[in-house]
Amino acid sequence: MSKLIKNILVPTDFSDHSEYALQAAIKFARKISGQIYLYHRIHLHPDWNIFTDEEKECHPNLLKKEQAMMEEFNKVIERNMHSGIRINSIYSSGDLMDRAEQLVDKFDIDLVVMGSEGADGMKEMFLGSNAQKVSNIVDVPVLIIKHPIGDFYLKDVVFASDFNEDAKKPFTDLIRLLQNFGSTLHLLYIASVKEFVVQEETLAKMKEFEKLCWALPCEIHGKADQSVEMGVQHYMTNSRADLLCVVHHQKGPFEKIFRGSVSAKLINHLECPVLSLPADEREFEKK
Repeated sequence: MSKLIKNILVPTDFSDHSEYALQAAIKFARKISGQIYLYHRIHLHPDWNIFTDEEKECHPNLLKKEQAMMEEFNKVIERNMHSGIRINSIYSSGDLMDRAEQLVDKFDIDLVVMGSEGADGMKEMFLGSNAQKVSNIVDVPVLIIKHPIGDFYLKDVVFASDFNEDAKKPFTDLIRLLQNFGSTLHLLYIASVKEFVVQEETLAKMKEFEKLCWALPCEIHGKADQSVEMGVQHYMTNSRADLLCVVHHQKGPFEKIFRGSVSAKLINHLECPVLSLPADEREFEKK
């Protein structure tokens, strides 16, 4: 996210949750003068894109499926034709998890916005949410939306982290992004029951991040709770903040705070919008 966000990818299955994501993306795009790539996964013949019209006629069921999909695309575009945002419809066969990186590279995507119903219990253990899986794969921010978001002001944004070096780049990128919204940024660290209190070393690291936040109002919050996940959930509920931001590591030890398991749980469980930011893996590799 070192460059300005201009191209937004919105995967869709034309469900209500996909519509929530699209509306969020439209409101986001208005702030940044961006455009949207609306992507749908469809199972067609591997050579469908190079078939002639005559060859497609030999596969009436697939042709009917493609036509039905295009009708859905047209409905979405017509509903949003007065939004002022360019919406490009794209589709392909294959699994979204296999296509995510390719789509980001091919269309120079800067942000992915996904609708999600979350994941709990056995579903979370074995499957997880698609949004959480995509955030594992791509190296751009992923915004997860679970409900209609209204005006999407982003007045108060929470950055929950362990405030290590590999979170600095995503943090400074986030500041650049939030300048479009005039947000107040809340730096949040949760001390687990093992720590009991926020250590002086952690407060010192948080103050380093505060110095990086020259462009926006910034506040430091250190809390203690039974677990990191519960602490973040309690803070988001009590503060009524508009957005939670977490740094997601695509590789590395899961026992680290806000690496792997904790960020995945927050993406799956929280009802508020969550922005998953890719960590600076160059810093991670130094450790």
